Amino acid sequence: MIAALVLSIAACGDKTPDAPDKGNTTVDVPGIATLGQYTGLTVQASKYEVGDEEFSMIVDQFFAEEASALTWNKEAENGDTCIIDFVGKIDGIAFDGGTAEDYSLVLGSHSFIDGFEDKMIGMKVGETRVLDLAFPDSYHNADLAGKPCEFTVTVKKVIPTINDANVAALQSPKYSTQAEYEAYVKTVVDEYYENDYRTSIVAGLLQQIIALTEWEEMPTDLLDIKKAEVSEAYSEQAGAMGVDVATYLTYYGTTYDAMAESLLKNDLIFDAIAAAEGFTATDEELDAYVNDVLKEAEDTTLTPEDIYGEEGREEYKSMLIKQKVFDFLIENNTVTGAE
Repeated sequence: MIAALVLSIAACGDKTPDAPDKGNTTVDVPGIATLGQYTGLTVQASKYEVGDEEFSMIVDQFFAEEASALTWNKEAENGDTCIIDFVGKIDGIAFDGGTAEDYSLVLGSHSFIDGFEDKMIGMKVGETRVLDLAFPDSYHNADLAGKPCEFTVTVKKVIPTINDANVAALQSPKYSTQAEYEAYVKTVVDEYYENDYRTSIVAGLLQQIIALTEWEEMPTDLLDIKKAEVSEAYSEQAGAMGVDVATYLTYYGTTYDAMAESLLKNDLIFDAIAAAEGFTATDEELDAYVNDVLKEAEDTTLTPEDIYGEEGREEYKSMLIKQKVFDFLIENNTVTGAE
């Protein structure tokens, strides 16, 4: 959880050559008395490998999400993704768990009871059908097993399966065929898991560096900021479970104060290493970063000021400096495969 909050920077940028072990450095960073060793450490990490079947599912999900922005004007058939509302009833009474809105269902996936998806074949956007069905005798819910039922289903969108023609209909400059689309998705997936791998490396290193660092009393004003960040980050999940954030965090074996302090120590370590190594971010580097973001966005109406937002240029310079520390830690420590 901590790593997910603190290491949001994608690991890319200038590389730094190997350096000797460093540490025992007094830096002017509130909360740190002496920075511990931060190079020459060893951490275990492994990169997740996506199998062929999983990748195929990811491609389908990517395409369905992107294609949902278009209106396809077609009848539903096996392989299509349908966005539906449905209400299930037994003896005319709706039963628990049998109602949903904007549900994404791939026809032919056998996600629902037998007959449900088959009886949706041929439906069009806006059409409503009543499906007369029955729960199987072996259904996991004994209260429903073997009982006849009906589902009133309304189709809100029909999204076709991926092929060359449907990819071309997206009119993207990045791809025009299914093969090109799959290559694009592979790039996205590979980048995601590479960043996840690098993040896990730095998270493991931070744990060691924190333990090797001599700490003063944590600044209360900075702790309060971190507590607010924790509250904002987990309020939605906690609310969905009907508990407050403090209670939600106990499910993960931590507390408000402990998480806030861990997050703050991570930030202070980044600041201390940046100070010790003399890392800075120039206006030229920031401009190059923003131009890359604008190119990726493919939105000609965006300006650098839109990227900076309320945070401003200095906040983005701080992000670039942390990115340099991130890369430096990976380049100057040893990674072994997880056992």
